[in-house]
Amino acid sequence: VYVAGSKQLAWVFPLILIIFYLLPAMQALGLSVMTFSALAPQLVTTLEPGQLMTTVFPMFLTMAFSYAFSSQKEVQRATLERVATKDPLTGAENRRGLGARLKTLIARNQRKPLKVSLILLDLDNFKKINDQFGHAAGDDVLVGIVNVLRQRVRSSDTIYRIGGEEFLIVADDAGKGTAHRMADDLRVLIEATRLVEGHPVTVSIGIAQLVAGEGYDSWVKRADDALYEAKRTGRNLVVHALADGTLATCEPAEA
Repeated sequence: VYVAGSKQLAWVFPLILIIFYLLPAMQALGLSVMTFSALAPQLVTTLEPGQLMTTVFPMFLTMAFSYAFSSQKEVQRATLERVATKDPLTGAENRRGLGARLKTLIARNQRKPLKVSLILLDLDNFKKINDQFGHAAGDDVLVGIVNVLRQRVRSSDTIYRIGGEEFLIVADDAGKGTAHRMADDLRVLIEATRLVEGHPVTVSIGIAQLVAGEGYDSWVKRADDALYEAKRTGRNLVVHALADGTLATCEPAEA
């Protein structure tokens, strides 16, 4: 516009649309206002009052509607992401984001060793709760379990619901001993919390710390094997899958 004059003003309108397409709504609005401010001296000196109004008003309308559309699109995207990654009942994360998170941790571990553990929990005899008290009571128990987990986990940890009554915590910066103590705290807290009247609720827990060179399937399988061992040997237990393949019910020493 500065080089060729006001006859090139038509290019400003697709420019505004492109800005709102490429950038977040607030950034795009700021850049559009800056663009208009930069053009204002040229418009005032080259356009007659009538032409100025018929140029400026459509330009503002284009910015306003582009901003409204872009803002609505961001809200819809955030809603879709929340629906796609959150369990609608408990508010915990779901399986969709778990795979990407674990693969990211594994890739980081290959560059520099991490202390990160999986804590896999499964409610004991959950079917009996559904059969005796109904599915609504079972849903309340699941919601209550997540609330208990949130009381104990740290802000860096993430809770996932990966099955009907199965939950997984990705515990960042947690070696074997730290993860085991956290898991046992959770086991005790859940047992002590009255989640359904007249029926104790307990969980079995399996833990696996990520080891050097380990892949996704192996890491998850070790946690699952530890959980299965906790179920097999009496339930309401914490079992740790060690790097050498052995399973321990006592608190292991930190690496």
